[in-house]
Amino acid sequence: MSKETMKDDLKLGLEATATVDYLKVTRPFFLPFLGVTKIEKRLPLSLVIDIIIEQGYVTLDRGQPVEEILQDEGRVQYIKDSLYYTLQAMRNGAVVRGFLIWSYIDSFEWEGDYANRLGLNYANHTSSDLQMVSRLP
Repeated sequence: MSKETMKDDLKLGLEATATVDYLKVTRPFFLPFLGVTKIEKRLPLSLVIDIIIEQGYVTLDRGQPVEEILQDEGRVQYIKDSLYYTLQAMRNGAVVRGFLIWSYIDSFEWEGDYANRLGLNYANHTSSDLQMVSRLP
């Protein structure tokens, strides 16, 4: 079950339902923070360069069928929202030079082993050939 994440009365979004405590799915709350250096140091926004790293959406593998795992509307919407809000920040003057999505494939995470699914592509870690299947349409 997901619950709303709040910080200083700012609604950040929904927490991820996962085994990794430090990962939170917070529909892009970073928009207000793009170019924050401009405010703190009184620099023109065009001089502030942001690189957005490790944007990701985690789901928990509970042994459900692959077909169900591939129905990943939450991940698709999260990425769309992230790109939309990044574009809005750029239109408002933020200079964004990089945007990295974590991760290309489901990978090993120190907390949760392979149960925490972060990849754009599903990796079947129980098969000998580690078959990968795209989650995105």
